Amino acid sequence: MERFTELIPIGLEVICKCYPILESCIPPGRASALLEPSRHHQPDIAFRYREGTCEFLSHLVEMDFLDMAITTLPSMDTVLAITPLWSDRIVVVVPVGHFLADRPSVRWTVLAGETFLIGTDNAGHELHTLLKRRMTQAGAHPIIHHHDIGSLRVIALVANGEGIALLPDAWLAFLPDAMKKQIVAVDIVDGDGRPHLDYGVISRRDRCSPVTRRILTALEDARRAL
Repeated sequence: MERFTELIPIGLEVICKCYPILESCIPPGRASALLEPSRHHQPDIAFRYREGTCEFLSHLVEMDFLDMAITTLPSMDTVLAITPLWSDRIVVVVPVGHFLADRPSVRWTVLAGETFLIGTDNAGHELHTLLKRRMTQAGAHPIIHHHDIGSLRVIALVANGEGIALLPDAWLAFLPDAMKKQIVAVDIVDGDGRPHLDYGVISRRDRCSPVTRRILTALEDARRAL
C-alpha cells in the first residue's frame, strides 16, 4: 500500500505533502467545512477524499498508513488517540400515514415488529451496528432488509412504503423536497436518552507530525465554532 507523508480520514491527501482523508458515516460536506480553515491557512495542502468504515480507517491509522481519520468514533478502549468533534442524533424515518408518523417519539421496543431497510454504504454499516446493539439491549430482534444502495436512496424505499429506516438527523437536509413530503422523522428515546453517532478524529498516540498537529488544532477550533 502506498504510504503518504501525512493522512487524515474522512481519510486526506496534500499537494506538497499528500494527506488522504477517508470518511465513513459523515454527513455530506461536513468534513470539508471543518477543514476549510486548514485550506486557507495552509494552501500547500490539498485534500483527496475516499471512504471507509471506522474499523478499516482505524486499522490504517494503527498500521501507520494514515496519520488521522475523521470518522465515527471507535470504542474508548482503543490504543488510538481520540479527539471528539460532534454528535448527530439518530431518528427513525417512516412513510406518511404510518402508525408511528404522528408520534413525537418512540422506544426501541415499539419498533421490534417493523422492517428496517439498511443500505450497504458506510453509513448503512454504522446504522446496522447501532440498530443491532440498541434492539438487543431492548430485548428485541430487528427485522432487517439490506439493499445494495446508499442510505439516502434507502429513504426513497421508505417513502414508497417498503419499510422504515434509521438516519442521522443531519442527513435529512440532503433529501429532495418532494421526498421530504412523503416521510416523517420520529425521535427515538430509551433509558440512555436519544441515540446518536459520535464523530471525531483518530490518530496515533506515539507519532504526530507538526503539520498533522496544526490540522488537529484547526479541527478543534472548528468544533468550538459549531
